[in-house]
Amino acid sequence: MTLFLRPPLLVTARLALSHPPYRPQKVEAKGVLASSCPSVAHQKPSFNLESVSSSSFTAATSLQCLHFQSCSGCSQEWDLDQPRVVTEARKFFQELGISDLKFESGMLVEWRCRAKLAVRGTSERPLIGLYEEGTHNVVDIPLCRAHHPNINVAVNLLKQGICALNIQPYDEDLGTGELRYVQIAVTTYNTSLPAAERYQNGKVQVSLVWNSRNEQSESYKKLNALAEFLWRNAGPRSNSHLFHSIWVNFQTSSSNIIFGNRWRLLLGERDFWEHIGGIDVCLDPSSFGQANTQAFNSLLRKLQKYVPYGSSVVDLYAGAGVIGLSVAATRKCRQGRRLLSLRCVEINKESKLSFEKSLSRFPKHIDCNVHWHNTDASIEPLHWLKGSNVVIVDPPRKGVEQSLLDALREISKCKDSKVPKSSIINEKEEKRPWILRARKATVHVESKTSINWAKDQIWPEFIIYVSCGWESFKEDCLSPLKLPTELSVFAVQQCLAFGKGSCFQFLSWDRESRYRKEGNVRRRFGVESQGMGIVATAATDRICTEL
Repeated sequence: MTLFLRPPLLVTARLALSHPPYRPQKVEAKGVLASSCPSVAHQKPSFNLESVSSSSFTAATSLQCLHFQSCSGCSQEWDLDQPRVVTEARKFFQELGISDLKFESGMLVEWRCRAKLAVRGTSERPLIGLYEEGTHNVVDIPLCRAHHPNINVAVNLLKQGICALNIQPYDEDLGTGELRYVQIAVTTYNTSLPAAERYQNGKVQVSLVWNSRNEQSESYKKLNALAEFLWRNAGPRSNSHLFHSIWVNFQTSSSNIIFGNRWRLLLGERDFWEHIGGIDVCLDPSSFGQANTQAFNSLLRKLQKYVPYGSSVVDLYAGAGVIGLSVAATRKCRQGRRLLSLRCVEINKESKLSFEKSLSRFPKHIDCNVHWHNTDASIEPLHWLKGSNVVIVDPPRKGVEQSLLDALREISKCKDSKVPKSSIINEKEEKRPWILRARKATVHVESKTSINWAKDQIWPEFIIYVSCGWESFKEDCLSPLKLPTELSVFAVQQCLAFGKGSCFQFLSWDRESRYRKEGNVRRRFGVESQGMGIVATAATDRICTEL
């Protein structure tokens, strides 16, 4: 067994370049000019410099967004390289013995590659944007500085189509109208371009949430006309190819749920690819995808380093399996060592197709077991933990379910990872048919050397927690840390976006080092920003164990 130390982080200040506020270009349609839609015309943003101290105002680190005062999307306007949440994070981790917090600024504007926007107003003056804080009043944000520039171009063109074709925006009070929401996603996957040019030339996938049950509705012709308008002006045969594809989602529910269950591709390519974490990933519009792809890619690259070679990994709340597949591809077993195995557990059945497509491009030379299960990870969690020495959890904002936390707590009390002694861990033989059906892999690829997880008496030694909720993250990570035989922290990473409470965190525990005395563990903590966010890393004198 070899122990190695990670060198101290070198942190430098790298500020984003100042960009002038983006101006959407006019798109000329058949007999329709951009000026015919009043909602497209906007004044230049103005700032009250008297209310801002000279020390805090710098063009490179200010948002410079016209919509900041009314829009609920961003919470900080000045000093974006000095986010206020870092102060809270510094205090929180200092109480855990982690100090010396530093950070490095990355891309501060134009980082959002996926946006869900409400469509309200009238056909003469449509409003496309986010809700005002605490209300359901939509704030129009055509010049959003957080959006990838091509999202703003797509919104501008969509407004023109609404005006030209008399599309009725949704009325939430009456339940009437035609267009409820729009989801716009940008893919930078284009191998025909140099890597440095791919981001700025990203193609846009548009998903129109239509207020009808299916294609048989009376308004379906108007939907097709709107899609054709967009495709004609910015499709592959236009002067400026912007759109990757145009989808429709049919939704008639009066609830706050944005998407319904029925999707249909109207125009363009079906598969939406992105290269993240060293692998090609396919994401359907119904699949969950990270808005800040650059920050997420950076997080994955760092996360991968904390997974030992040859591990058996279970990825809970896996979605389309992006985290698990990236780990399996990059932390493959070295020659002569045990094969890496991966199990992904996800409750959303819509993620299955995306996982299968991503798996089709999985490197063929990597020989490992890969299974994807469509079930709830919080039901019988011990079954999913058994047979894996690395657990990855990526829960929703509310955090990890209590049943899973309880299971992790029981495992942390075991001194020997291969011989659990807890009566709770020694589960009985399962006979319930619905549980047995859920345990069967919906998607699976077997390696040359099969692994029987049910009989393999290996239990988690490493826990990696990826979160998008700062408050639930703090609560969950304190839960195992307060145990008598604690899982001691050896790595912490987080990516805190500047939205209203939106964040990513990556926290990892090592069960083997729990016997170390607190006084003998030295921790270093560093932070680097990745596109409107921060990636924080902490380390003890024992970072990882080479088996």
